[in-house]
Amino acid sequence: MKDGICRNCGEREVYMRRDGQYGLNVPVSVFSKTLLELYVCAAGGYLEFYMQTDENLKPIPESFKKVG
Repeated sequence: MKDGICRNCGEREVYMRRDGQYGLNVPVSVFSKTLLELYVCAAGGYLEFYMQTDENLKPIPESFKKVG
């Protein structure tokens, strides 16, 4: 969706918000949180969240359970 195309329906009505107005943050470690970018398809309502910076990805393996 970061390219402006919805992965779910293929529409190009994708919008992004990155401020903390809605409390969109996630703890990445015991001592830090990161704000998230919210991508929304205005045509179908599909949502995706991304961390704002790659630097916040480093503590994920120690703080989260791996899936699969």
